Amino acid sequence: MALYARQISPSEQTSPFWDSAETWDGIFLYEPVRKYAVDPHYKSILEVLQNYFDVSHDIADSRCGEYDSIAEYINDVSPRQDNNQYTEEQLTGWEDAAKSYNFPKADGYNPYSRIYDEMWGICKALSLVSGEEFDWKEIHGCCQGEYNRVIYPESRFSEQDIKNFECEFFNLGTEWCVTDEKPDSPNEICGGCIYCHNTDIDSIRREIAECFECEPGDIHLYSYHEKTVCYFESEQDEEEFGMEM
Repeated sequence: MALYARQISPSEQTSPFWDSAETWDGIFLYEPVRKYAVDPHYKSILEVLQNYFDVSHDIADSRCGEYDSIAEYINDVSPRQDNNQYTEEQLTGWEDAAKSYNFPKADGYNPYSRIYDEMWGICKALSLVSGEEFDWKEIHGCCQGEYNRVIYPESRFSEQDIKNFECEFFNLGTEWCVTDEKPDSPNEICGGCIYCHNTDIDSIRREIAECFECEPGDIHLYSYHEKTVCYFESEQDEEEFGMEM
């Protein structure tokens, strides 16, 4: 079965990220955006990590009227998802996470080591809340300032999943309109659209073929090319430009 695919202009392509965000349920963003900004688990663990030592000192000095122990505070603000109380071992884990989050162990100013310690604390706290092991990874777009960190349960998302998340979040992929009707011109191709996470032609063919259950060799691709400005040699002589030839 032959299929014909026309690439959507990169300036008009739409990432499926915001329309099908449920695909990424379980992933947290270090700098929250939209639905991630209101996730209760992420917000609660940050609250405990940021306030852990202040609350501990207030309890020790009998200045905290709301809680009698740090365990009571943690169980109230960021409880386990199974609703059980934290064990002593897990409470020690919270202390370790708070130390790592608030007091990076890097000697001098080592930005990456400080980031690593902070992120380890967040991942540790999320693991204590959920019972799943969490990891994190930096993601980048194609422009300066397009940067974030993703925090995710290792058992549910592979390295390729995180690459696809990065691609959709920053809209780095390509979008194609696909039909099984042979067109007289690529402009006539109308049909369903598919978002591909790769930019090389062979990988795009494989993604489309997998979606439509056919062979990559059956896919005819029509890539989009922007019109470019052409420069021609000027007839003005060099004196007009104050140049020496």
